[in-house]
Amino acid sequence: MVRIGLEAMPMDPQWNWRFAHRDRFPGDYERGTRETYRGFLENRLGRWHVLLAEKPDHGGVLRP
Repeated sequence: MVRIGLEAMPMDPQWNWRFAHRDRFPGDYERGTRETYRGFLENRLGRWHVLLAEKPDHGGVLRP
């Protein structure tokens, strides 16, 4: 899910402002994103609903 987010979210116009140094610190950028997503999945505040769409690849393995 983190990889999907890292690929998809830069299309958001605010992303460059929020993560201006992501190219200089890719490890920090990925770790921070992973921690944010972990919070969503653990639902610490009880406010999130996470849905993940999957599709089988040519070998029948489900892929996000």
